[in-house]
Amino acid sequence: MPELDSQFTAEITMDQNVVPVTSHSIDTIRKSAEDALAVAKNNPDRYWSSGPKSARERLSSGDYMSINHRPKFKLERTDPVFTIGSCFAREIEKFLIRDGMPVLLRGHGLPAERFETWNEEKQTGGGVNAGEISRGVFHKYTTHSMYFDVDRALNGTSYPDHGMLELAPNRWFDPHSAGVGVVDYETALDNRRRIDAGMQEIKRAKVVLMTLGLTESWIELRNGLVANRVPPGNFLVRRKDLFSFADFGYEDVLSELVKLIELVHDRIPDVKIVCTVSPVPSGTFKARDVVEAYCGSKSTLRTAAETVSRRYDFVDYFPSYEMVTNSPRPLTWMEDGVHVRPDMVKRVTSTFLQAYYG
Repeated sequence: MPELDSQFTAEITMDQNVVPVTSHSIDTIRKSAEDALAVAKNNPDRYWSSGPKSARERLSSGDYMSINHRPKFKLERTDPVFTIGSCFAREIEKFLIRDGMPVLLRGHGLPAERFETWNEEKQTGGGVNAGEISRGVFHKYTTHSMYFDVDRALNGTSYPDHGMLELAPNRWFDPHSAGVGVVDYETALDNRRRIDAGMQEIKRAKVVLMTLGLTESWIELRNGLVANRVPPGNFLVRRKDLFSFADFGYEDVLSELVKLIELVHDRIPDVKIVCTVSPVPSGTFKARDVVEAYCGSKSTLRTAAETVSRRYDFVDYFPSYEMVTNSPRPLTWMEDGVHVRPDMVKRVTSTFLQAYYG
């Protein structure tokens, strides 16, 4: 981490009065006027409304939003990649695998038959066919839920029943997994072992791609842990005594993200971390219009990602969120208005590969 002054003071003269301007934040970017003007002069992408590369031109082109991302560091194609975060992370992961990248979670996950979405007639579940392994169980929607499994993998932290909950006699639910319903204890335990085996792969990572998804979450009250999700169907209504709702603010999100990043860096000193924000929306449990809640949540996550990118020289921010949300909706979203079209994900992944590996 670069050495930074904890405080700086500039003097502004107004009507002969000297007004001190003070910043105590290590995350504040400071440059001399000369350097700032030089940066602006050499940045052809700085204009919003004028010029062939202006944001206005790109927004009105009717094509995918293109962003000339300037990465903080370069990566090697032989660097093992560990992806963690929301479902959008899994979509990016698919294209990285297709491009031949060494993705560490490849081959890990659960059989299609173990997922809530298992369809006996179609013989599909978890987004894959019968007999195949789905990585959908690794979806992590909040910074807190990401930390839970990384902490178990890198620190060996344990909890009663591995953090699983018995909602009814021999009906167990793992609130730290994704896509898996309420099952018997042996199945739940086997699912958890498979998840833990996949999470152990982070120890071999040279690159960690973190995708931040949500701020709204649930706390399971038995262990006081933030859950990745709540039970499906009417189990939440029947066992609402086991959960409370939380919408984490900026300070909580940033604190957990910093804790996660510093843990990973402490155990893997030469790691490079790329943070993104998932554009995928969700419903809300707040008394707000869902569009307003969505913007507030994503803004919080985007600001936290910006902060850690400024703070650590081994962390960078990649603008997948901006590429998706500023592209025309017919090109971007599937019929449900929730999931991102494969061609859009391909465009995001291609930009990522060109920026960091080109």
